[in-house]
Amino acid sequence: MTLTSPHHDDVAVYDLTLGLFACPAMLIAHRAGLFRRLGESPSTLKELGAALGLARRPTEALANTAAALGFVRRDADRYALTALGADLLVERSPTYFGAFLDLMYEASETFSLKSLEAAIRDDAAHAYGSPDVFQSHEQQLALAQRFTRAMESVSAAHAPVWPTQLDLSRHRVMLDIGAGSGAHTRGALSAWPALRAIVFDLPGVCELSRPYFETSPVRERVTLHPADMRNDPFPDADLHFYSNVFHACPREKNALLARKSSDALPPGGRIVLHEVLYRDDKSGPLAAAASSLMMISWTEGEQYSSRELTEILANAGFSSLETIPSAGYYSLVTGVKR
Repeated sequence: MTLTSPHHDDVAVYDLTLGLFACPAMLIAHRAGLFRRLGESPSTLKELGAALGLARRPTEALANTAAALGFVRRDADRYALTALGADLLVERSPTYFGAFLDLMYEASETFSLKSLEAAIRDDAAHAYGSPDVFQSHEQQLALAQRFTRAMESVSAAHAPVWPTQLDLSRHRVMLDIGAGSGAHTRGALSAWPALRAIVFDLPGVCELSRPYFETSPVRERVTLHPADMRNDPFPDADLHFYSNVFHACPREKNALLARKSSDALPPGGRIVLHEVLYRDDKSGPLAAAASSLMMISWTEGEQYSSRELTEILANAGFSSLETIPSAGYYSLVTGVKR
């Protein structure tokens, strides 16, 4: 074979294949306490290895990977958290992401090559060995606790942001559908003092949300409503909010949910979807494409584009449709009942 100069360098495929090691390494670093230790104080490599109970070589590899990803900085032989690492990976931070990393670690078989391949070939969820992850949560408290903590982590950086991007002054009651820990309820009520909210989720999840409200200054304006969004009627509200709900459902079920909201809302009532969106041509971003793969492993759903979600809302009777970029990869898709 004759060798010729490449048309492109191979950085992209190296980043792709070596990334197979980088993500698990950060899960291991998190579980070993690397970020917790650096959150207490900067450390030398020797001090960090002693704290983690690891030899020099793996300690340095984990710390250097964290540095390459922007969570840690290295100054000679001393490591410290960056501002990004302190915000996301230290438990005392209000935007701590660690519970989601715990979920990924503890459910790591779901993210294995063989498990993902099986889910792709079967076009069916394999998480927990069940096609309905949410039914599994209702039947097994430990799974529900782990998942609810993870969703709190996912929501923590976003719940204070999106309520400031909409004028909710004329709304009186927000129905947080599939609310989980109630992070978005707390964010909305903190931003809008006249607003009340109903946390609407499965009975077991509603019980798990209670501790999150016990010390919250908005607790007196919150009602817990245990129910199944698929089968039970919605209580009266003039604002329906869904975060990371539509991506867990196939299109036909999302159409039914949108119609159910339209039927339940009064004229002028608003629906808000909070999702990671594809671009309309489905060319990315990578976060949306990878999240769709996660949905194949865990649910019946997939990520959608703004065009797809606004079409669902329009067909359900909503107008004044808007898509508003929010924090990170998230956007709001919103409409008003005609």
